[in-house]
Amino acid sequence: MQERIYRIMCYCMKCLLRTLLVIVSWSVAVGIPRFELCLALVGSLATTILAFVLPPLFHLALKRRETSIHLNILHLAILVFGVAATILASGINLYMAVVQRSSSSFCEQFSNSNNSICSG
Repeated sequence: MQERIYRIMCYCMKCLLRTLLVIVSWSVAVGIPRFELCLALVGSLATTILAFVLPPLFHLALKRRETSIHLNILHLAILVFGVAATILASGINLYMAVVQRSSSSFCEQFSNSNNSICSG
């Protein structure tokens, strides 16, 4: 009997947590203007670091003495490429955020056209 109550409580807690996460995610997405720019910046930072910077860095830190010099040079090249890609992607996303913030909105640009998205 107690085990059944415990399972029901665990299920209710999981459902409550899931609902809370959806509400928080929705609130952030709706509450932050131009959320796609923020998401692009976070994605450019996290993706390039996780894909190109950390793996060769960890391999060099753990296995540098056990691998050949050619493999270490390759890891360093991938590491330099990853750092450059991170800087470039983040710079482009920051530039786009500044440019789009200073430019007029979509509906203001197309105010002369008969656009159903902007009317209403």
